[in-house]
Amino acid sequence: MSGIEIAGLVLGGFPLLISTAEHYRKGFEPLAKWYKFRTQFIEFVDAVDIQKQLFNLNLECFLRSIDIEEDELQRFMEDPRYEGWQRQELFQRLKGRLGPSLGVFKSTLETMNGLMHDLEALLLIKDGQVEWLKEGSSRMDYQMYRLRHSFSKKGTRAVESLKSHNRTLQNLLDSTEKLSSMKAKRKDTTWANVFEAIRKHASSVHAALRSGWSCQCAPHTASLRLEQRKTGDWDSSFNLAFGVPQDAQTIVRREVTIKVRKNKAGESVVTKCSIPEGVIRDTANKTQAGLNVLRQNFESKSTSQITVVPRPPLSTSASMPSPASSYTSFKSIFRNSSSNGTDCLVEDGLTRTSTKTNRTKNKKQARFETPVDLIVRSTLQTSPPSPQPIPVVQILEIKDLCSIIRSQAINTHCLGFLSDGEHMHDVLPFPTDDTPEGEAYISLSDILSEQGSPRLSPQKRYKLATILASSLLQLQTTPWLIGNFEKKGIFFYRHGKDISLEHPYVQHSFTQAVCASKSDHELRLATRTSLDKLGILLLELCFGQPIEAQSIRKQYLVDGKAHQGTDYMTARDWAEMVWEEEPKLEPIIKSCLFCPFEEKPDWRNKDFTQAVYASIVGPLDDYFVSKWA
Repeated sequence: MSGIEIAGLVLGGFPLLISTAEHYRKGFEPLAKWYKFRTQFIEFVDAVDIQKQLFNLNLECFLRSIDIEEDELQRFMEDPRYEGWQRQELFQRLKGRLGPSLGVFKSTLETMNGLMHDLEALLLIKDGQVEWLKEGSSRMDYQMYRLRHSFSKKGTRAVESLKSHNRTLQNLLDSTEKLSSMKAKRKDTTWANVFEAIRKHASSVHAALRSGWSCQCAPHTASLRLEQRKTGDWDSSFNLAFGVPQDAQTIVRREVTIKVRKNKAGESVVTKCSIPEGVIRDTANKTQAGLNVLRQNFESKSTSQITVVPRPPLSTSASMPSPASSYTSFKSIFRNSSSNGTDCLVEDGLTRTSTKTNRTKNKKQARFETPVDLIVRSTLQTSPPSPQPIPVVQILEIKDLCSIIRSQAINTHCLGFLSDGEHMHDVLPFPTDDTPEGEAYISLSDILSEQGSPRLSPQKRYKLATILASSLLQLQTTPWLIGNFEKKGIFFYRHGKDISLEHPYVQHSFTQAVCASKSDHELRLATRTSLDKLGILLLELCFGQPIEAQSIRKQYLVDGKAHQGTDYMTARDWAEMVWEEEPKLEPIIKSCLFCPFEEKPDWRNKDFTQAVYASIVGPLDDYFVSKWA
């Protein structure tokens, strides 16, 4: 029997239950003990009627979603025996609409149909009639006695279950509506391209770090800071923390920023351009702008896109412009504290912006010998200041990263650069104060378990959720997240009771083993697993509790021990409670756990990555911004 036929059966069962319950009520009215049972029984009738109305609404929405004509729609809703319920063509249309969710739809209707039969048995309904009513009032006392003793448990439990399954149908409808609207739109893979570029950067940084470990120490570890990297703030830099032993009992944290070099081939000299920070303005399309810069900085053929053309000789003396910076930056250009009163115009492939300093009103006189592409003007001054030379800094390749990190002289301009054989990455000291003594780190698992940690506020939990969801799309398929995307692998630095919750890290060990290539099936399975883990993390952050502490988990243990599917099956049931905690998070979390996407799960597929962003990462960030920003 198809799901649509079962829907007709459930549709016809509700009126029968309500009608029979009314017969009971009228029959019980003359009895002396009826008043003790009256309130409970009427509440039951009302509850069944409410679920009937909700089911009718859900069913009508499903029928409208598969384009049933208006006149025929009335027949479906008014006649459970209408021949249209058996049409195979109707089932195929519903199947096309629900896709992978058809099984859940059918299972939910089957369960609801079973509950209707249970309630019919409770009310002694057989073939649409109540047989004992024919015997008259002689059995009324017995029937009321029977109902009073069985009704409080069976009736209430059945109605609550109907309520839960009605909600499941509503969630299915909402999810399919959202998915349908996304399909109707033109497929836009802008975000997928952004995340792909970020993953290439992350993999290149990992390869460069691996090549930098030339010592014979134990396997080195590095902690990568997870960042949300929102629209308009994309950056090609990564922040890394290293633990440096000071003595037998003390380990000090050293942080660096690694930035991909713009100029590719063999450069070791870096200079900076004296341009105020105000020169940068947001472009109209920040997302696409960030993607374009990422591509510029990382393609093997890329060269510096920013050029300041030297000023041709003028009739008066003027200060010389500074060379262009070779560092990648989306939101800022390095600033030099010395200003010589010039207007600097910078043009690249994305923006054309300018900044002006205070100029005197003296009349300018300038003469150009040759045409130029980009001009740097200078105001006339009676006593022009002599130009301040910018020191040339030589940046050498790092051959022994371990020694560099352990070195006390880490507060230099640049520690050097690392190379993965194709791209160069400058290693810059992180601009923070010295690490406080007694600093340690704590995992997200310990924080959620409340092992000596304060409970996280909803704002902090949901902010962390947005960072983790974005980080999955940034780093999945890179070596950084292999086996790490669980609460025990996510940690924060702490000093006393102060925990840096805004800066989560994942720790990675640089072992000699290289991961073998995986088959397509293994890659798709890994994609589903990563989404399952994200869904569990979001559940834990939604409730502020670890999944291991949930009582519903006990039914999925074998001999008191967890197995491979324990957490997923627990999460699937736990997700049904999200609506009561935070309704807007329910479709987001269920998208992680049930993967209701048109494309097969595969991070290599841009359409799939875009769909994950549109259903999970984007809505999660929108929710946080709407509530706390």
